Amino acid sequence: MLLDQSQSNIWASNPAGLIPSNSKTVKKNLWTENSSLMGFIDGSWKKRVNQDDIAGIGGHLHDREGNMILMFSGPVSTTSALVSEMEALWFLLEKINNSPWSQSKVKIHSDCQELIDIIQESKFSNNSHWLLSKDLLSLMGSINFELIKIPRMLNDNADSLATRGAMRTSMIVSWC
Repeated sequence: MLLDQSQSNIWASNPAGLIPSNSKTVKKNLWTENSSLMGFIDGSWKKRVNQDDIAGIGGHLHDREGNMILMFSGPVSTTSALVSEMEALWFLLEKINNSPWSQSKVKIHSDCQELIDIIQESKFSNNSHWLLSKDLLSLMGSINFELIKIPRMLNDNADSLATRGAMRTSMIVSWC
């Protein structure tokens, strides 16, 4: 979804330049009329031999004009990449819930299909997945959000925040 057919000549001559410029265009097209906020989340988890595993979360939230209103990056204690992804979603939903935007429709983007499948199944059935905490389930019921899969390349900023977050000693949260 990053390139359309008319760009094959540009791709052949300058692939490194085309992808970043195209990803900005594709991100702009992610907006829909029925959402007030757009978020991006990611989790990072690495198993290390003879050391503690490291994990981090990161993400950012934008208003309708494209202005960043929230950014976060920091460490979490998790046991897998999937749980790190869930932590990132929970963290963003919690921040939205405790903000003036708590009643807004939010489009949240992730590159983790497994997370999206679990959330969709839990939102539309009476069965909640065993990995979902009560806190996350409560937030899911109180915030009007849609979780959408995007290619990893379009989630590069959240990925970078999560990767750097795993190396931090504390969470950094910035309301802009």
